[in-house]
Amino acid sequence: MTKDLLSAAINLKVVGRAGTGVDNIDTPAATMQGVLVVNTPGGNTISTAELTFTHMLALSRNIPQAVASLKAGKWERNKYTGTELTGKTLAVIGLGRIGREVARWGRAFGMTTIGFDPIVSAAAARAAGIEPFPLEEVWAKADFITLHTPLTKDTRHLINAETLKKCKKGVRIVNCARGGIIDEGALLEALESGHVAGASLDVYESEPPTEKERPLVIHPRVVSTPHLGANTKDAQVRVAKDIAIQLSDILEQKDFVGVVNAPNIDFARKSQLIPYLQLAEKVGSLQAQLIGTGKIKRINVTMQGKDVAVSEMSESIKIAVLKGTLSHLLDQEVNFLNAGPLATDMGLSVNSVLVERQDTQFSNTIKVEFEMDGFLNFSRSITGTVFGGSQLRIIEIDGFKTDIPPTGSVVFFNNLDRPGALKAIAGVLSKNNCNISHFSLGRQTKEGKALGAITLDEPVPQNVLEEIGTLPEISNCSQVQLLDMADKVFRIHQKSEPTYVAGDARPHVRPENPQFSSGPTKKRPGYSYAALGTDCLGRSHRSKIGKAKLKLAIEESKRLLQLPEDYRLGIVPASDTGAYEMAMWSMLGARPVDVFYWESFGKGWFTDAVSHLGLKESVGIQEHSADYGQLPDFTKYVF
Repeated sequence: MTKDLLSAAINLKVVGRAGTGVDNIDTPAATMQGVLVVNTPGGNTISTAELTFTHMLALSRNIPQAVASLKAGKWERNKYTGTELTGKTLAVIGLGRIGREVARWGRAFGMTTIGFDPIVSAAAARAAGIEPFPLEEVWAKADFITLHTPLTKDTRHLINAETLKKCKKGVRIVNCARGGIIDEGALLEALESGHVAGASLDVYESEPPTEKERPLVIHPRVVSTPHLGANTKDAQVRVAKDIAIQLSDILEQKDFVGVVNAPNIDFARKSQLIPYLQLAEKVGSLQAQLIGTGKIKRINVTMQGKDVAVSEMSESIKIAVLKGTLSHLLDQEVNFLNAGPLATDMGLSVNSVLVERQDTQFSNTIKVEFEMDGFLNFSRSITGTVFGGSQLRIIEIDGFKTDIPPTGSVVFFNNLDRPGALKAIAGVLSKNNCNISHFSLGRQTKEGKALGAITLDEPVPQNVLEEIGTLPEISNCSQVQLLDMADKVFRIHQKSEPTYVAGDARPHVRPENPQFSSGPTKKRPGYSYAALGTDCLGRSHRSKIGKAKLKLAIEESKRLLQLPEDYRLGIVPASDTGAYEMAMWSMLGARPVDVFYWESFGKGWFTDAVSHLGLKESVGIQEHSADYGQLPDFTKYVF
């Protein structure tokens, strides 16, 4: 299901995948088009685990090769001498449901089972009979390696030339998970050299395999099957029934089970906390995509502010963080119902702290900290807020102040805060036709280390990302996907007629006050839904949205202009001279004043205010102006 096909299907509502993987669906394109993507991951666990173990047995005893030899009229017992599983060490990479099931059967065959998973705790792994090890230690210990991870930017070519060198001579590798986890060229070289005794593959980087992959597929020490993972009658019946029920429920607006790109819809219907839940989920998703191959020891969630620091919200926000996190780390459906049990099953600890008093410029914030385990213990914290009631923002990452809308494709990087860095990156993106939609830069000290975040209209190709990473003084370049439905205020409305999904920001009932837009209200009779604009603009400085935007603009202006702490800055959206004068007098008091204004309209306000308030005589005033369409040159002034 490609982007072009989705674009042509203008009436498409939902795409169903009878199975786990949605690799053959352009999920970002579907999401941007408002099409739900649904899968049924639970139906193929046993079939895939059985196939994995079948591959392991066939590989250890050379069954396919011996069968082919005998059918060709040969009798080659000595040629196909195999090896036993009993007493061998089985390394399971990825300890989800399938991985744990394979490990259970391995123990039944007398194997020692070890494993690695970035989120499953040591206690949970041992409870499943698996001895956990850091990934770097797994390679040298394993006689058999079986892969059970999703294909992500961190797991692509997880098995490569370097990792294969760390493996035992004579190791055997099984992959019934996803093509691309193994660098097939490196595997072929290791087979040819004899370092790898054999491999058993059900999945490939290209399916069906291309001529380039043919030497690996037909290699005498490789067992090859055509992606049979869930291809049993039992599994096919299960997933067919499951997907039919799920699609029916979604189209009838009964339930939203298994939705991959917006699994919080069903919960959101019953919740008034949608913006904060969306924020928590986005922060968890961002954290998961930035951890690389690190192992999570603990998650700490801090809810600060009178609206979010309440016990009724605590559990919901924790679940939203887990859903965002686990959706990127597990090859299975994660939703608001199963995120908590999955975390408990994996021994993943999540702590929450409620701080009612807010000590920042933002009314409410959610901070998510990942404590990482391993050789170098460290933590990463990301803080977000909901601005103006519906606008999500990432405002801090590891101490760097940011202003990032958590949506779309975002490229993160570190650099030294010196001229030219952004220009160099923009040059690479421009050369490769990558359009920037938003940019944020946070720094801790002048000319020190900085954190940049560039949001783009489309995902950046890997080769472009690598080119950015080679630029001078650019480091830690990484891309994440923070997907949204097409409408930022996606809601589900219940009406007397059948429920429908609406992606429109305009209110469906007559509003009680004028804070949402410049349209008609009770103060302005004649409400007409069709006459309203589709953006929530905040009609004046009296609205909550307007006040919030002004507060942020003032704080950011003080930071960018490096104003002293005791310098009072005001941005006054004066609807008349009286409001302008009142704001100046109330905020500034008797002190010298700098006034910046634009063209003749601002000149009129300035003249009236100076005259009415007697500013020149009482406190002194400096006048700064610019022509129409221009801004005053702030670099000329010393504050």
